[in-house]
Amino acid sequence: MLPEIGEIAHRRRKLGLSQSALAKSAGVSQSMVAKIEKGRISPGYASVKRIFEALYSKAESNGPFASDIMCKSVVSIAASDKVSTAIGLLRSKGISQLPVMHGEHAIGSVSEQTMLEKLDSGIPREKLAQMQVSQIMDAPFPSLPPNAPIGAVSELLRYSQAILVLDRRKLAGVITKADVLKAVSRL
Repeated sequence: MLPEIGEIAHRRRKLGLSQSALAKSAGVSQSMVAKIEKGRISPGYASVKRIFEALYSKAESNGPFASDIMCKSVVSIAASDKVSTAIGLLRSKGISQLPVMHGEHAIGSVSEQTMLEKLDSGIPREKLAQMQVSQIMDAPFPSLPPNAPIGAVSELLRYSQAILVLDRRKLAGVITKADVLKAVSRL
């Protein structure tokens, strides 16, 4: 579904595009863009679609990118640590999930949701607290390179609680839904 036609001018200006540049990218005339923005014509669906595709393409090439919105100080935990240590980190840092690391490599993840599910399954909280993280961890969070566009980040976050940013296979940062929302609020 396309956004409202009235958003074209706002989005164009936000990207720093002239009407001519947008028209060229979309394969329409500059006068058509001007008339659409002033509400003087009702363009066809195909023309509006090409204009929005040009705007999306320009937005993705301008960023922000994963490296622009990632948190560089990654709080992680080892698989051999106790769940009580993970709980302490989650609470003290005000976060909801942690990557589980073995050296420089992510081997799993643990979250408040995972711990709540274990409690719901009948594991007593005292026993859960003494278990090793490796006994309850989930699969590692997905990863993206630092130059991944925010659209790719948003899409992955629909299915995962966090994304790891890997630069040359080394952990460079982490992105959560809160980081994306913070970036969007700055636009």
